[in-house]
Amino acid sequence: MKAPTTSSKKKLTKSAVLSCTKPAKKIRPTSSAPACQKPSLKKKKKRIVAKKAPSVKVSQPPLIQRRHFDGKKGEWSPFRSFEPETWQNDTITIPLQRGGTLTLYPGWLNDERERRGIVRELNKCDLFRVYQTQSTNQPRAQFLLHKQAKDDFKAPNPGYDYRVAKMKAFPLKRVKGIEQMWDRALEICQVGDFRIGANVIYYRGSNDRIHYHADDNQGESVIFAVVVNASRSGRCVSIKVKEKGPEDGDSEYKIFPGSGDAYLMDGLMQQNYIHAVLPKKNLEDGCSDPREARVVVIFRDGLQKTLKEDTGTPIYDLRPPPPLKAKPFGNCVEGLVEGKLYTRAEMIQHGYHLTQQGVSGSRKRGCEAISLSGEYKGDDDTFDALVYTANLKSGARAMLVNFPQKIPIRVFRKQKGGAKVLHRYDGVYRIIRFFGEKSVSFFLKRNPVGTRFDENRVEAHNLRKLPLYGLDTKEHKQKRIVK
Repeated sequence: MKAPTTSSKKKLTKSAVLSCTKPAKKIRPTSSAPACQKPSLKKKKKRIVAKKAPSVKVSQPPLIQRRHFDGKKGEWSPFRSFEPETWQNDTITIPLQRGGTLTLYPGWLNDERERRGIVRELNKCDLFRVYQTQSTNQPRAQFLLHKQAKDDFKAPNPGYDYRVAKMKAFPLKRVKGIEQMWDRALEICQVGDFRIGANVIYYRGSNDRIHYHADDNQGESVIFAVVVNASRSGRCVSIKVKEKGPEDGDSEYKIFPGSGDAYLMDGLMQQNYIHAVLPKKNLEDGCSDPREARVVVIFRDGLQKTLKEDTGTPIYDLRPPPPLKAKPFGNCVEGLVEGKLYTRAEMIQHGYHLTQQGVSGSRKRGCEAISLSGEYKGDDDTFDALVYTANLKSGARAMLVNFPQKIPIRVFRKQKGGAKVLHRYDGVYRIIRFFGEKSVSFFLKRNPVGTRFDENRVEAHNLRKLPLYGLDTKEHKQKRIVK
């Protein structure tokens, strides 16, 4: 009998397919056991079924890093992987030295179908809002859910008042997946109810973040965060000591919770520590990477407040916002007038100064502008000349790019008084010299009025090749301003 070929018009029957696969089986080595001990066909089928059966997914602890402060040396040790001893019943408990406890629940929301269902609901709902800090949009979208919230959003509803923004709650039934999660979260936290509500936060890309803060605005006693969706590497949640200087034996932590992981912070921790969700690297063109998006639901218990107003604005496009572009170096910028007052929002919108911090720039493009607040101890200002101190991690490297090419820097000074915080533009300055190691002090001198600079964007410099002028001189450390 001829073996069936693929060119034959008749379809292959089951017996014909089996006959085609038999020669391949003969290539395998046969067992030397007698016929009576050879496994039967039924047993083989059972073994095949056992291989195809889904394996139980064991939750793995998220990556945890820790560093200590050495009081004798006065410095922090580098971050190293930390394996806690209290790893029982899928729970990691980390007691903090200054008070409070951080508890991790790896794989708490382990059902992938449930997580996907919540993400689908969030994509369809139109509840996300953007709130502002100092007249600029916060780098994330969020909203609040509560059991007692009314369907009429304009009516007074339970809310969350966290200093810079007021967030009214939507009814919890609007997102059924989170409503089902509510009771399970109550069992873990062992509280009667989440009186503040469930805060849904969506980090749209790698640049979305939340700065260091403590959740103590409404006397929070429980903050239970559930990561619904995250990238494989996970976003870093950094925890460090609050305000007061570090003491001998203090520890700081970095945790990288993945999809389905949860972590619990108590009220005592909020009194002694602050935490932040740090950004990740953007794409090469400066755009925020959407693959690093993160969805987290934070259940909060504390003092319940009723809010009449909500300070947010609805957002329907959940794609990462385009990157802000700075104006060219110098003072030949449309709308920029010396002596004129600008709000922080206007400075960012028009590209005069792009950040909430003092230095606007990066180590690639350099520093285009700085903002003086007059609060830093190392600063000295006589208007025509000034000393500006910046940390290597918060702007000094950007300013170092300007020095060898004598690139001018726009200078804004903060004006106190009045309801709005305004910044006065005082022209362009050049860096004459600098000194310092970790905190670098720059001596800048103002250019005469009417001097125009219209320089194009400067290529990035390798900071390792730049000479660190002035680091060895002692005169600059003693004299703040050298004329």
